[in-house]
Amino acid sequence: MKGVSQMARNRYDVDENLEAPFDFGQFRDLLNYTRPYTRKLVLTLIAMIIASALNLLAPIILMQAINVAIPQKNITSLLLMAGTYAVIVVIVALMTAFRMKNMNRVGQSIIHDIRLDMFRHLQKLPFTYFDDRPHGKILVRLVNYVNHVSDLLSNGLVNSMVDLLSLVIIVIYMLMVDPVLTLYALVGLPFLILGIMLLKNAQRRAQRVFSMKNSNLNAYTQESLIGMTVTQVFAREAVNRDIYARLNEDHRSSWLRSIMLNLAMWPFIDAVSNATVALLYAAGALWLRDKTTSDPISVGAIVAFVAYVWRFWAPVINLANFYNAMINSAAYIERIFEFLHEPLVIEDQPDAA
Repeated sequence: MKGVSQMARNRYDVDENLEAPFDFGQFRDLLNYTRPYTRKLVLTLIAMIIASALNLLAPIILMQAINVAIPQKNITSLLLMAGTYAVIVVIVALMTAFRMKNMNRVGQSIIHDIRLDMFRHLQKLPFTYFDDRPHGKILVRLVNYVNHVSDLLSNGLVNSMVDLLSLVIIVIYMLMVDPVLTLYALVGLPFLILGIMLLKNAQRRAQRVFSMKNSNLNAYTQESLIGMTVTQVFAREAVNRDIYARLNEDHRSSWLRSIMLNLAMWPFIDAVSNATVALLYAAGALWLRDKTTSDPISVGAIVAFVAYVWRFWAPVINLANFYNAMINSAAYIERIFEFLHEPLVIEDQPDAA
């Protein structure tokens, strides 16, 4: 009965169970594939930290120009600030190019290592393994799942650390400019986090459904190609075409639902960001009108805070996406290690030729 249930579970028309809880133990095992590239990852992280810190100086420079250099008509200071900003832009561009080059190399190297290990193990598996599983679903493990996990390990890890540090730096800069305005700038954060969590749950479910339908379509395509001669001998072209059309429609509809939920995120982010900016402008206008306050807000500070607000939401969204990617990758990681740990019926001796 066990063989029958396993066979039914792995048919092309039966969805795989991708509702596995996130296993941090397996995630730690997967991190071992990044160890040969630790130096490149550390260098990339340092480069992005420098780029992030420099990039966040731009609103401070703009504030000083508005509050000091322009009222005093100090052309020398303005030119110096403009030159400093230009240097920052060049450095950030170079650091970003360095990150993209390094991460692409690391990502492809991780793909190479994982796939090589999986293919070596594939060649040692018994016949029964291939009898119980459609070849298309095996192919999905070797290609699609590895691609998904590799991007998480390379870009996701470095970017999440940079985004987390960027949030800290932004809050520090905002507190340096004005502590009260900082509270106004962060008032939309709880609503944003709540909205992200609600949307992410729906996005995660939609992505899992798409993964299952994609696996089914790949499995049936592979089976159809291998058995094309049998299909033509028994004149099953019309039947197989209907089956493929149904699987293809499931694939299309699940992808559309997944992408629509992803697209729904950005209008919500824009709404919260615009509401926060409007609140900052309103608070600044009231303070500028009230000349009796002991510490009136400046126009430059308001402009700087608006710039920081726009920069603040992106790291928050990126961190939420990274968390969601980890949760989504739980099933992929489980499938990869399930494949790598598949027992061998006949194993070579260590001293075998």
